[in-house]
Amino acid sequence: APVKNFILKLKFRIGEGNSGVQYRSRLTGKWQVAGYQADIASSADLAGLLYEEGGRGILANVGQLVHVAADGTKSVLGAVSDAGQAGVMVPNEWNDYTITARGKHIVHELNGVQRVEVIDEDAKGAAEGIIALQLHTGPPMNIAFKEIQIRTLDAEFGVPVQLFDGKTLQGWTYSNDNQKDTWAVGDGVITDTGQPAGYIRTEADYTNYALRVQLRHVKQGNSGVLVRMVG
Repeated sequence: APVKNFILKLKFRIGEGNSGVQYRSRLTGKWQVAGYQADIASSADLAGLLYEEGGRGILANVGQLVHVAADGTKSVLGAVSDAGQAGVMVPNEWNDYTITARGKHIVHELNGVQRVEVIDEDAKGAAEGIIALQLHTGPPMNIAFKEIQIRTLDAEFGVPVQLFDGKTLQGWTYSNDNQKDTWAVGDGVITDTGQPAGYIRTEADYTNYALRVQLRHVKQGNSGVLVRMVG
């Protein structure tokens, strides 16, 4: 039966070769399906990418946070992990795969490490479909799967909102005028000088949401993300 919003968990073991987990997919012929694919490969820099079989090809390479606009334009908004991170993919051993598909939001995790995150607003992206395990064409290969579990999700997220455009602080304001020289944008990142103390905040209000943000401490210190703040 087709499934729409879910968290899919499984274990796989592969040596040399290429495989994948098809989801929100459709039958296109004997032994053939098309749709989203969570890639499986013995190479760490490939295992975990998001591919669309029979369609748009690679939607997100390993390590990427990607937005696909309604017109099909792809934008890399940031990184979610190190593409070639050692130990994430272990050939010839059991590996854990978690695939979360909720509305237009997709996340792949491999052995507990997030590998891709995609917001797909293109109408070409399927909202539901079957799940299939791939045996890739080409030379003989061997892959094993076990402990395949799925939990369906009742609700979808609303239309995703990008709070930071990667270029400007449009949509943000300062806690006081002294902060105007504290905050800046460089190389797609919001930066600050470290003083004086204060914060920037969104101009718009938000009530119920799932907020995702990446942060990095450049020097030892203390910071935070304020939510549902007032005053």
